[in-house]
Amino acid sequence: MHKVIILRGVSGSGKSTKAHELFHSACVNGESCIICSADDYMINALGKYEFNPKKLQQCHTACQLVFVNALIDDVNLVILDNTNTQKWEYYYYLKKAVSMHYEVEEIIVGNSQDVELYAMRNTHNVPLESIKKQAQRFEM
Repeated sequence: MHKVIILRGVSGSGKSTKAHELFHSACVNGESCIICSADDYMINALGKYEFNPKKLQQCHTACQLVFVNALIDDVNLVILDNTNTQKWEYYYYLKKAVSMHYEVEEIIVGNSQDVELYAMRNTHNVPLESIKKQAQRFEM
Protein backbone atom coordinates (compact mmCIF):
# COMPACT_ATOMS: atom_id res chain seq x y z
CA MET A 1 0.00 0.00 0.00
CA HIS A 2 1.30 3.47 -0.90
CA LYS A 3 -1.00 6.03 0.58
CA VAL A 4 -1.01 9.61 1.79
CA ILE A 5 -3.56 10.60 4.40
CA ILE A 6 -4.23 14.32 4.70
CA LEU A 7 -5.76 15.11 8.07
CA ARG A 8 -7.88 18.25 8.23
CA GLY A 9 -9.40 19.95 11.25
CA VAL A 10 -9.13 22.88 13.60
CA SER A 11 -6.68 22.96 16.47
CA GLY A 12 -7.70 20.56 19.23
CA SER A 13 -10.04 18.51 17.03
CA GLY A 14 -7.98 15.33 17.41
CA LYS A 15 -5.80 15.29 14.29
CA SER A 16 -2.61 14.31 16.10
CA THR A 17 -4.42 11.60 18.05
CA LYS A 18 -5.81 10.24 14.78
CA ALA A 19 -2.36 10.48 13.16
CA HIS A 20 -0.83 8.40 15.95
CA GLU A 21 -3.61 5.81 15.74
CA LEU A 22 -3.02 5.46 11.98
CA PHE A 23 0.74 5.33 12.51
CA HIS A 24 0.45 2.60 15.15
CA SER A 25 -1.89 0.55 12.97
CA ALA A 26 0.52 0.75 10.03
CA CYS A 27 3.47 -0.26 12.21
CA VAL A 28 1.58 -3.24 13.61
CA ASN A 29 0.91 -4.34 10.03
CA GLY A 30 4.61 -4.06 9.21
CA GLU A 31 4.25 -1.05 6.94
CA SER A 32 6.67 1.84 6.85
CA CYS A 33 4.98 5.01 8.05
CA ILE A 34 5.74 8.63 8.89
CA ILE A 35 3.79 11.55 10.33
CA CYS A 36 4.61 14.95 8.83
CA SER A 37 3.61 17.99 10.87
CA ALA A 38 4.71 21.61 10.82
CA ASP A 39 4.19 21.59 14.61
CA ASP A 40 7.27 19.37 14.95
CA TYR A 41 9.40 22.40 14.08
CA MET A 42 7.92 24.62 16.80
CA ILE A 43 9.65 22.71 19.60
CA ASN A 44 11.99 24.89 21.63
CA ALA A 45 15.37 23.98 23.17
CA LEU A 46 13.59 22.64 26.26
CA GLY A 47 11.51 20.24 24.18
CA LYS A 48 8.27 22.19 24.59
CA TYR A 49 5.95 23.47 21.88
CA GLU A 50 6.33 27.21 21.42
CA PHE A 51 4.36 28.87 18.63
CA ASN A 52 6.39 31.49 16.82
CA PRO A 53 4.61 33.13 13.88
CA LYS A 54 7.98 34.30 12.51
CA LYS A 55 8.98 30.63 12.07
CA LEU A 56 5.72 29.51 10.46
CA GLN A 57 6.92 29.55 6.84
CA GLN A 58 10.18 27.83 7.82
CA CYS A 59 8.24 25.13 9.69
CA HIS A 60 5.95 24.45 6.74
CA THR A 61 8.92 24.32 4.36
CA ALA A 62 10.61 21.75 6.62
CA CYS A 63 7.38 19.73 6.78
CA GLN A 64 7.13 19.76 2.98
CA LEU A 65 10.72 18.54 2.68
CA VAL A 66 10.13 15.62 5.04
CA PHE A 67 6.92 14.78 3.18
CA VAL A 68 8.59 14.73 -0.25
CA ASN A 69 11.52 12.70 1.08
CA ALA A 70 9.09 10.14 2.47
CA LEU A 71 7.51 9.79 -0.97
CA ILE A 72 10.92 9.45 -2.60
CA ASP A 73 11.89 6.85 0.02
CA ASP A 74 8.78 4.86 -0.91
CA VAL A 75 7.25 4.99 2.58
CA ASN A 76 4.00 2.99 2.60
CA LEU A 77 1.89 5.44 4.61
CA VAL A 78 2.58 9.17 4.81
CA ILE A 79 0.32 11.10 7.19
CA LEU A 80 0.02 14.88 6.97
CA ASP A 81 -0.96 16.31 10.37
CA ASN A 82 -1.63 20.03 9.82
CA THR A 83 -4.86 22.00 10.17
CA ASN A 84 -5.35 22.23 6.38
CA THR A 85 -8.50 24.32 6.84
CA GLN A 86 -8.35 25.61 3.28
CA LYS A 87 -7.61 23.58 0.17
CA TRP A 88 -4.64 25.71 -0.91
CA GLU A 89 -2.92 24.76 2.37
CA TYR A 90 -2.60 21.11 1.36
CA TYR A 91 -2.61 21.42 -2.43
CA TYR A 92 1.20 21.13 -2.58
CA TYR A 93 1.06 17.81 -0.70
CA LEU A 94 -1.82 16.50 -2.81
CA LYS A 95 -0.03 17.39 -6.04
CA LYS A 96 3.23 15.75 -4.93
CA ALA A 97 1.48 12.59 -3.74
CA VAL A 98 -0.44 12.17 -6.98
CA SER A 99 2.69 12.80 -9.06
CA MET A 100 4.43 10.00 -7.13
CA HIS A 101 1.47 7.62 -7.72
CA TYR A 102 0.30 7.56 -4.11
CA GLU A 103 -3.34 6.99 -3.26
CA VAL A 104 -4.62 10.05 -1.35
CA GLU A 105 -7.29 10.12 1.33
CA GLU A 106 -8.52 13.23 3.12
CA ILE A 107 -9.87 12.74 6.62
CA ILE A 108 -11.74 15.56 8.33
CA VAL A 109 -11.35 15.31 12.09
CA GLY A 110 -13.95 16.98 14.29
CA ASN A 111 -16.55 19.55 13.31
CA SER A 112 -17.16 23.27 13.53
CA GLN A 113 -19.68 23.03 16.37
CA ASP A 114 -17.30 21.83 19.10
CA VAL A 115 -14.82 24.72 19.03
CA GLU A 116 -15.09 25.39 22.78
CA LEU A 117 -14.20 21.75 23.52
CA TYR A 118 -11.28 21.95 21.09
CA ALA A 119 -10.02 25.15 22.76
CA MET A 120 -10.02 23.39 26.13
CA ARG A 121 -8.22 20.26 24.97
CA ASN A 122 -5.74 21.51 22.36
CA THR A 123 -2.19 20.94 23.52
CA HIS A 124 -0.73 24.10 21.96
CA ASN A 125 -2.86 26.62 23.87
CA VAL A 126 -4.49 27.98 20.73
CA PRO A 127 -7.07 30.54 21.93
CA LEU A 128 -10.79 29.97 21.37
CA GLU A 129 -11.02 32.97 19.04
CA SER A 130 -8.30 31.54 16.78
CA ILE A 131 -10.05 28.17 16.66
CA LYS A 132 -13.33 29.90 15.79
CA LYS A 133 -11.56 31.63 12.88
CA GLN A 134 -10.16 28.28 11.72
CA ALA A 135 -13.67 26.81 11.79
CA GLN A 136 -15.12 29.79 9.87
CA ARG A 137 -12.59 29.50 7.05
CA PHE A 138 -12.78 25.69 6.83
CA GLU A 139 -13.41 24.59 3.24
CA MET A 140 -15.19 21.37 2.51
